[in-house]
Amino acid sequence: MVSDSGLKMLVDCCRKVLATAVGDGHDETVLYLDEEKGQYQIHTYSKTPGQPEYHRAYMTDEKAYLSVMDKIRENELAKLAGGRPNGLCGGEYVVKFVIEDKVTRVTTSEIPDKYFGKLYEIGSLLGSFIDTNKEIEEADEDLSSFAAGIKTEDEESGLDTEFVLNDEIEERCPAIYETKRADVNYGEFTHDTYYSETCQMERGYSILLPADYSEDKKYPVLYLLHGIFGDEYSFSNDGSNKIKEIAGNMAADGLIDETIVVCPNMFATSDPEQKPGFDSVSVLPYDNFINDLVNDLMPHIEGKYAVLTGRENTYLAGFSMGGRETIFITLKRPELFGYVCAISAAPGIVPAKDNFMTHEGQIAESEMRFEDGAMVPNVFIVCCGSRDSVVGTFPKQYHELLEANNAKHIWYEINGADHDNNAIKSGLFNLFKQIAFDKADT
Repeated sequence: MVSDSGLKMLVDCCRKVLATAVGDGHDETVLYLDEEKGQYQIHTYSKTPGQPEYHRAYMTDEKAYLSVMDKIRENELAKLAGGRPNGLCGGEYVVKFVIEDKVTRVTTSEIPDKYFGKLYEIGSLLGSFIDTNKEIEEADEDLSSFAAGIKTEDEESGLDTEFVLNDEIEERCPAIYETKRADVNYGEFTHDTYYSETCQMERGYSILLPADYSEDKKYPVLYLLHGIFGDEYSFSNDGSNKIKEIAGNMAADGLIDETIVVCPNMFATSDPEQKPGFDSVSVLPYDNFINDLVNDLMPHIEGKYAVLTGRENTYLAGFSMGGRETIFITLKRPELFGYVCAISAAPGIVPAKDNFMTHEGQIAESEMRFEDGAMVPNVFIVCCGSRDSVVGTFPKQYHELLEANNAKHIWYEINGADHDNNAIKSGLFNLFKQIAFDKADT
């Protein structure tokens, strides 16, 4: 169920998504009822160049959905009878009922017929009853797709194909590697802390140790970075990304060494009261994570656990905001990581404007490259779903900048994937596959 504050945050996010569409044409906004999945969604379709083609906000509570409908109908639509209120931009507004992603019924029963086709920007309408400056709180379930990806049904994910080890990219993780197998023992995530000199406080991380972890053996380590609004629990508490299964199955088949996976809290702030948000100040701690990772977390992990050191045994991957910082960290400290994968990377490495905020940028476009003579990663993957409704085409723009600046990397899209766990599973699988190929070739 969606809490009142969660509903407000959801609607506010939707309002912010649409805010940038003002003046950019007549974008369509649709409220969907997916009866089969029990999801109530707000979809917005944008034609703005360089922006995602569409965005989605989810509600799984019928009361919350109807509340939005009632607010629009009762509080605002009456104003439209006498003409267009000040501050509203044009646009189409329709209500559709969807089953299995197909429109099966279009209805005006939720709204007065005389207003159908005369409605205006939902972002402005919703803005009249949502406090746009309200702090983000108690909305973890609504924001989880930013942190660890939109969850998809298992049957929509892995491909049931025979695996062949080569250095070619596979868009989808094969089912044999994302499925739990009776003949494989999987490790479990646990939680621990370390003191960060960078942040001047104790900080937490989740860690996945192999099932038969032993101090008598040493293991490579993957640092896996979550998205905005996430923390060290975002991946460890979300089984839909199949981290344990992919790492465990590929190790059990002898493709990769048993690997330690570290999921840190990437919000590296020195102010315990500071919260993440969609503004320049609130995202700065993510950019500071490079210092916490290199100077505090990595030394802690290498000192406490049986870790193989050196770039050949040190991997880095991240999703969304974690993907953005993965690229930035890799460009700044390429000598530390032998294998890297940035999945659905968020904007902000270079100056940009998306549907949530204006990003000042960490570096200039001309700096999207490795320094001359730098020891670059063996494998540097940048990937994204072809239908990503959160970061849109920004990952592809990163690819184009890296390519223009002669920064060696692998780029691919996951056909049909959103900002979801299909993209995450694909990125992790292909990262391990490249490691496996290099291991077999030596």
